[in-house]
Amino acid sequence: MRAFEPWMLTNLATGAVMGAFVVLLIPPFITQQTGSPARAGVVFAVMALAGLTGPWFGRIADRYGAHRAVYTLSFVGLTLSFVVLALDGTGDVYSPIAGVLLGASLSAKAAVGTGLLVGSGAPEPVQARQLTVSNLLIFGGQILGGLLVAGLHLGSISFVGQFWCAAALVAAGGVLAAVTTGAPARRVRTAARPAGVARVPTDAVDDPEPASHADVAASARPSFRQIIASPFGALMGAIALASLCMAVLSSQVANILPTVFSISQAGVSGLVAFSGLLGIVAVVASGPWLARSGPAPALTASFVLRGAGFVGLALAGLFAGGPVAAILAAMLYLGIAVSGSLQRSPLPRAAVLLTRVGASEANGLVSAAGAFGAFIGCLAAGFVADAASYEAVLWMSAIAAVAPFALLPILRHSIRAARAAR
Repeated sequence: MRAFEPWMLTNLATGAVMGAFVVLLIPPFITQQTGSPARAGVVFAVMALAGLTGPWFGRIADRYGAHRAVYTLSFVGLTLSFVVLALDGTGDVYSPIAGVLLGASLSAKAAVGTGLLVGSGAPEPVQARQLTVSNLLIFGGQILGGLLVAGLHLGSISFVGQFWCAAALVAAGGVLAAVTTGAPARRVRTAARPAGVARVPTDAVDDPEPASHADVAASARPSFRQIIASPFGALMGAIALASLCMAVLSSQVANILPTVFSISQAGVSGLVAFSGLLGIVAVVASGPWLARSGPAPALTASFVLRGAGFVGLALAGLFAGGPVAAILAAMLYLGIAVSGSLQRSPLPRAAVLLTRVGASEANGLVSAAGAFGAFIGCLAAGFVADAASYEAVLWMSAIAAVAPFALLPILRHSIRAARAAR
């Protein structure tokens, strides 16, 4: 099995959506249509809530072996979301509908896409290489989408025209998904089937047929209470807290860095772009680490780096006002951004190791935990900023970033034990 497979090119389309189209097109469009920047926050919160559907899509894919269908339909949903926006009208009516489609489609794609990688039954080093390539293509899509949006702006293309271009690009990704995901989907079904065959007694005479994949998935699946009470529940809690603080920063970075640390808007844009390049380095570095030592070390390092970065940023806010504090804040922001990239490869593997549900459903649950944290973070950031200050937002983020430290010993031990057992 090769590190690169053609179906992974679909990540170029979703990378462009997540890293460029959503961030660069939707907020100014909503502001232009409604005259209210706050509406953008509502739409992003709706998008995060729709992301809670990830486990449902993942469970359907795992239970019925429908990975190819669900993965392809996620691109249909993404295409429709930009078609809805291209129909123009008013941001009040169309943007929330698009937010629901975007959130649900991205969560379905993330759940099933990672399931195709970590549910294949391939050796861990092979999975590590595939996760690295897959994540690098997402960053490549982000760069591609950013350049495309910049070119459309230079060409004075309207928002409607830009949304149609985005829809066309995502639709092309959907066609590629339909054509190329047959083989990886079959590998996932094959990897899950032997456990079902083993459950059937060899001397059975009244039921000679082996258990179906759907029956095995249903019987082996733990209850939601068991999932929450397990180490996998600790992983979900840690990801929810991490997503909360990351959502706070991503939704308010354009306000926090200029207001608190006097970094210009151009400087903030430069930092965001540079963080993307560092993210590529982090993904490349985490691949061999994952192949050699499993997901625990890289995942732990991402939480520690994130916590240290947010605490440092909050402390730097106490001394803001000079160039030293601004430089320190810029470096800490880059460290925080890298922490998110560092966990992209080990997280899907850790999710599969810590639970007995299917690979797609496991990653859908993790994605849903992140979506819930992001929803709380987006709303809380605006409320705290209005009621107190941006410095208070930084301290709220620092507390959320440090809280997962209490769960790290459980996660490290459980991941290593599960890896050794397999």
